[in-house]
Amino acid sequence: MNYGLTGLESKIGRKTVLTGYVSNDPIEKEKSRNFEFKAEKADGREVSGRIMIYAALYPRYRYGGYLEINCDLKRPGSFGGFAYDRYLAKEGIGFVCFYPEIKKTGEGGNEFFRLLFKTRDRFSEIFASALPEREAELAKAIFLGKGKELSDDSREVFSRSGLAHLAAVSGLHVGLVSAAIFTSLLSVGIGRRRAFYLAIVFVWLYVLFSGAAASAIRAGIMGLLALLAAHCGRLNKLVNLIVFAAAVMLFVNPMLLRDDAGFQLSFAAMGGIAIFYPLFARFRKKEFSRPVKLVFDLTALSLAAQIFVVPFAASKFGIISLVALPANLAVIWALPLIFFTLFFGLGLALILPAFAGLFLAPAFIVLKFVAVAADFFAGLPFSSLDYDFSGFWPTTGYGAAVIVLYFVLFRLAERKAKPEIDIITFDFSSEKW
Repeated sequence: MNYGLTGLESKIGRKTVLTGYVSNDPIEKEKSRNFEFKAEKADGREVSGRIMIYAALYPRYRYGGYLEINCDLKRPGSFGGFAYDRYLAKEGIGFVCFYPEIKKTGEGGNEFFRLLFKTRDRFSEIFASALPEREAELAKAIFLGKGKELSDDSREVFSRSGLAHLAAVSGLHVGLVSAAIFTSLLSVGIGRRRAFYLAIVFVWLYVLFSGAAASAIRAGIMGLLALLAAHCGRLNKLVNLIVFAAAVMLFVNPMLLRDDAGFQLSFAAMGGIAIFYPLFARFRKKEFSRPVKLVFDLTALSLAAQIFVVPFAASKFGIISLVALPANLAVIWALPLIFFTLFFGLGLALILPAFAGLFLAPAFIVLKFVAVAADFFAGLPFSSLDYDFSGFWPTTGYGAAVIVLYFVLFRLAERKAKPEIDIITFDFSSEKW
């Protein structure tokens, strides 16, 4: 593994005194926390390298905190079939340190990010104090992009129910939520162009609330690409935009292609939507009422995304959810409500903290529904399969089935008259609904 020269290589396996600062928002677990550390000096000599630090839950260290760390520096390895070294390397992290002696010496980092992470911490504290534990961790995962802090049990439930994207900072999650928000705005009478711009505002608010990390920015770009293609009325051009965006991102960081599950799932989902969604739209009848059209579009959107996501998710996580489509249809309508109720509830809670529980009560109801739905679908007999999809024959067989499905749908679609609007949910070329 080529990590690049950092000046820390000679310190591996030795006790080293490091000075530097916390370079990202720490991730909290039940009994520990881990954070990225930008080393500036090692034993008094200037170095440049990023280290993943594993520390006790307390005391808390936040972004920008200058620390002096007495550390036994190590290279990351692999465990349980997971290439942890490659996972860290794609983020530019080449070293790990477990439970070192830590002393805080000051504050540093970027002023904007200090304010951003301080705001996120305040939001997390409000969620923790005003909501039950499970709903609080779900709110933090969906609203703040803190899916890595979910408990192992919750992560298992969401994986088996096909709702894992709710806890992931990915283009799939941003795309589905922005689509749901857009259609919700249309349903209450907001014009298409205005709804489009409001959806863009949501995308960038999500990127900010998720900490503006590289993964969040990539997810935001994917969501914006879909909205942009829709705004131009050319969803079929989305494939070109996806290829261009992927090329740019891989030029910046080639490791994403092999080692970033979020990158793979995002592009797989958007590719599925770009290729299959227009075909599904051909089967929507003009005489459908508005609610039926909305249900049809959301169903087609979820199904198109899942067609390409399934093999990537199965190869990465070893789980194939058989209930992903009905589970997503059951909860997708709730996602805009979660964002709206959390956004306004948080605003009021910041003004009157004593009534945070009351202000977040509507959000609790919706979050509770999502949690119960995930439990229900994950608990169904044969809701999922434990299957390794990484072999040659499973991948080839699934790819052949997708190609056959495409040509069958294409031939059937040729017999259908072209709908009045190709993509009702996403066509912005007209103000009519």
